[in-house]
Amino acid sequence: MKKSLAFLLSLAMLLSLTGALAETAAPAIKPGSAYIMFADLDWAAQYWLDGAEWPATANNVVVTEPGDYTVSLTFPEDAPANGIAFMALGIKEGESLFPGIAYTVKEVKVNGEAVALTQGYSSSDDKIESRTNIMNSWVGELPPDARIASGNLEDSKAIMLNAEGLPPIVSLEVSFTMEEATVYKTPALRPAPEFATAYIMYADEAWAAQYWLDGNEYPVTAANVEVRGEGQYEVSLAFPSDAPAAGLAFMALGLKDGELALPGYIYRIDSLKVNGEDVPFTKTYTSSDDQIESRVNLFNTWVSEVPADARLEDGNPEGAAPAVVDPAAFASVTEVVVGFTAISPKTEAYIMYADSGWTEEGQFWMDGAERATKAALATVKGEGDYETTLTFPEGKPAQGVAFAALGIIDGEKIFPNYIYTITEILVNGESIALTPGFTSSDDMIETRTNIFNEWVSELPKDARVAEGEVSASSPKMVDPAAFASVQTLTVRFTAKKGAPVVVAEESRINPDGYPAFLMFGDEDWTWENLKPGLEGDTVVMGDGVYEVYITKEMLPADKTAEDPTDASVLNVDITDLGAAMGEIGTIYSSTEAGTQLEVAVAIFVDGERVAVRNDRLIYGDIENNKKLRIEIYNVYGNGTMEVSPINPEEITPKQELRVVFSLKGTGFNTEAETDLEAYLAQK
Repeated sequence: MKKSLAFLLSLAMLLSLTGALAETAAPAIKPGSAYIMFADLDWAAQYWLDGAEWPATANNVVVTEPGDYTVSLTFPEDAPANGIAFMALGIKEGESLFPGIAYTVKEVKVNGEAVALTQGYSSSDDKIESRTNIMNSWVGELPPDARIASGNLEDSKAIMLNAEGLPPIVSLEVSFTMEEATVYKTPALRPAPEFATAYIMYADEAWAAQYWLDGNEYPVTAANVEVRGEGQYEVSLAFPSDAPAAGLAFMALGLKDGELALPGYIYRIDSLKVNGEDVPFTKTYTSSDDQIESRVNLFNTWVSEVPADARLEDGNPEGAAPAVVDPAAFASVTEVVVGFTAISPKTEAYIMYADSGWTEEGQFWMDGAERATKAALATVKGEGDYETTLTFPEGKPAQGVAFAALGIIDGEKIFPNYIYTITEILVNGESIALTPGFTSSDDMIETRTNIFNEWVSELPKDARVAEGEVSASSPKMVDPAAFASVQTLTVRFTAKKGAPVVVAEESRINPDGYPAFLMFGDEDWTWENLKPGLEGDTVVMGDGVYEVYITKEMLPADKTAEDPTDASVLNVDITDLGAAMGEIGTIYSSTEAGTQLEVAVAIFVDGERVAVRNDRLIYGDIENNKKLRIEIYNVYGNGTMEVSPINPEEITPKQELRVVFSLKGTGFNTEAETDLEAYLAQK
């Protein structure tokens, strides 16, 4: 069974501890130090920048700003490294020093010779040290914080090189570029820029005169502008007088990084001029195609209706459109100027409240009902300090507290990831004691900071705090005794933009095993079984030989009145086994280089064995649903119809269809017998 990487790293460091303690204190490790993490196949030749002594000479470098860098390792000639078990580029404290940075490995040399590389990615295991994996078979899928400078993240792998057949390694060299990451697996994890850049997206009728803020050169003069907050702005494009833009194919006001720098902002078009003349326009809206760049479409015939996420100053999409100008006004353009106003999003904060008796007078909710209790709402327009108050009917103070919370209307949509820290609560004008609270949402629409909530027994997954550990916070911030008689209640709070809460996925490793079933559908779908739950299912423990089957008696009588025709679908699905193997680093996909999983099947139709080409099976987490699927034949699938392991015309059971399959190399239950033919011979 393959050991976990964490275990091996811990073991390596423990083995080094005795020698390290005997030495004098190692020099302090400088933040920003870039180095090569390394372990050979024997875990004898290693290097980790941890203050311990390792049998390697490291040429590390401290990164300070974007640019090109090189690091290296040298091993003794009489004790070279034996291949590569693990290798990565590490940046000490990179996550805090340089948020939003990718470390793009451009070249790796082994013994002075460059080796072929695939595309990698940068991430962090501990939110402290940045890493670009070069050879890491313990990673089954890209982590949530995976990022690259540019390109398609789907092309990135944790294994960038082919380590098979390498000679004894005396030297390793890694050249890399430190640069801004613009492509994230989780886009919301990209650090918010300080400003958005406003510009005019433009293409004339022939797509000859164009402008896009994409790093390319265009034969135009663009006057773009940085937008850092509310205010009035102007952007323009000037085309050569001897080569004006002719006609109009597309035009929009773009705010590069607008969704990140200024989330929720609305951009109102104030004026539009062509060659110095005003051009009329109708009602616009603000939206985003990629949740990164904000846009106000001015002429976009590819969009047929206002999108659901459109933002409008009056909140009403009626009358708004993606094409708001007459293209005839753009017959010959040497200059186009757009004036606009950036409008901060806003919402309202209030106090949710119920007294001990849940009396009508002792409650307040923003539910549209008329209430005797009056609220002074706080208008929240982004980061800052705010105050909201409840005043209960004169002479009828609220008696006690059953529930209280600070609510932010539509906060999750308007100010995503914001944290609302209650700094002071005044009961009848007197400040009361507080313990730390947290911000979360019950419905992913309204944001809430609980003040007193006995219905919450544990912290929700999206709980977030601005400072300190979220584990120290509570849904009960106050002593209810302080609310014995409440005439006025004031909550003062600070709104602060926070980072998205990344919820760690639950482990799929299950010592009780993984349910498996036979998926089958014939050509006419008379016989079909597409979900588990029949007597013929089994539980897979890992390596071993297993059987799954269906019989005519198990299936609905109205579906088995006729004998099945040729197979359309024949698979074995094993719940969660794909994800579990990925957690321990097993490479288990038949389409992935270096797969460690071996699969064989035998098929019996009414007790008679039919021929199978096991070398044509396709297996892996084919549908990205954490299962291990063995695809034997699937007309809707991934290639088993074109290069089939079976003759589908032979899969026509009258009573029973049975698949016996063996798994070897899962990383679980590794002592089990896996010889399929020996198993069948015994039966």
